[in-house]
Amino acid sequence: MAISLSIICLMMGAVLGSFICCQVRRTFRRRKEKWSYCESCKKKLGWRDKIPIISWLLLGGKCRYCNKAIGKMELTSEIVGALLLLLTFWSWPHSLGGPESLVSGDIKTYILFGVFLIFLVLFCELALVDIKYKKMPGAKLWLLVLFGGLFLITRLVCCEINIMNELLAVLGASSILGGVYYVMNKASKG
Repeated sequence: MAISLSIICLMMGAVLGSFICCQVRRTFRRRKEKWSYCESCKKKLGWRDKIPIISWLLLGGKCRYCNKAIGKMELTSEIVGALLLLLTFWSWPHSLGGPESLVSGDIKTYILFGVFLIFLVLFCELALVDIKYKKMPGAKLWLLVLFGGLFLITRLVCCEINIMNELLAVLGASSILGGVYYVMNKASKG
């Protein structure tokens, strides 16, 4: 059972990584495309060209149609997505039921895990946008804050936890994260 769950997590994580990479590429484009296409020849990609990790490896990192290099960001985001989801699943806190609760069918844990995954996907997308474009889209940043708050509220409703401890943890984490962003902002001169 553990091996099959790990394989499922790796596959789903690779799909999420591919989705994140696709969203990053579309972040600052004026025209939003419905379909994935080759950045070089603009040819619409077929289903067999979009299988995370496997397509990149089978095609040797090149477009099937024009034979130009695809780029490593796609492969990297798919591998990181796969490993991140696997790590998230197996390190799910025991205070929230642990990985066993994700298998047993507890609806509260499913909701909590789902909200956390949306938060994680948004966070990874914003991190990649920041790395690639050195910009931060405000709307998605607020969406990240919204899902962070939703995760906190879901934890308060679904789990028996001390509200004061949670608020102190959020305040502490916000202070640390705010400090890190402040230092990064000063180091990069705005």
